[in-house]
Amino acid sequence: MLAKEFGIPPMEETQALYSQIYTEGHDRHHSPIQYATTSFDQAMEQIRQATNSIDLARDQIQQALQFVTKFTEHKD
Repeated sequence: MLAKEFGIPPMEETQALYSQIYTEGHDRHHSPIQYATTSFDQAMEQIRQATNSIDLARDQIQQALQFVTKFTEHKD
């Protein structure tokens, strides 16, 4: 979806997390309680990582906007 909408692939960390969640989600050796706890912990970790990624992206966007602003001011 990222590649389609924004022309960028998911970060390696996102791909690794997806792979881990997918693999563990298909592992039938977990009890329902253990699976629920693991799933909750994974979801919370995914939220933490996503928040960090959003913060990093926000910083990168801000830096790019500052560069563009400086570049366009000097062109005039």
